[in-house]
Amino acid sequence: MLALAALLGAVAAQKTFPLTFTGNAEVDFPSQVGSATNFAAGRFPIVVENDQLDVSVPSSWPFPQSGWDMKDLRFAYDYALDHFHMAINCFGVCGDADGDGNSSQTPSALSALGGQDLPSFAASESCAIAFDIGNPVSGSGEPDTKFDIVVGYPEEVGPGSDPFPCGGASCKL
Repeated sequence: MLALAALLGAVAAQKTFPLTFTGNAEVDFPSQVGSATNFAAGRFPIVVENDQLDVSVPSSWPFPQSGWDMKDLRFAYDYALDHFHMAINCFGVCGDADGDGNSSQTPSALSALGGQDLPSFAASESCAIAFDIGNPVSGSGEPDTKFDIVVGYPEEVGPGSDPFPCGGASCKL
């Protein structure tokens, strides 16, 4: 009876594991090796797809990179809860156009150059991850160059807006 109670407690703990996102991809999705995976504790394999600095800033700019420069993408699948999690990890704060660490204001130096740094991915700012999961007609899992799923912030939509439309219906991401 004691063994059954312990087993039920372990299953309940696994199903109610609280996942908390801080907004920092490297904290929320730490690079792990096989031995660091512990499903009971809620630690799952993390896949990291690396990128490099490739968004330039003016040569006289005081900050080395833009918040539009993606460092890597991070993915994790929670097998117990059937949840797929992803993060876009930027060099600096994602969406911080000038790279000053504050994505909510346009400093005068950027404004003087004709630039702007809008808060919360406003106006034309957007950020997304797109997936090509294959060709449904042929049943092939090979990419067919058509995005099947797009997740992120659409341009021209303010904070607190409804999620992306999905085939005429709203989808919860």
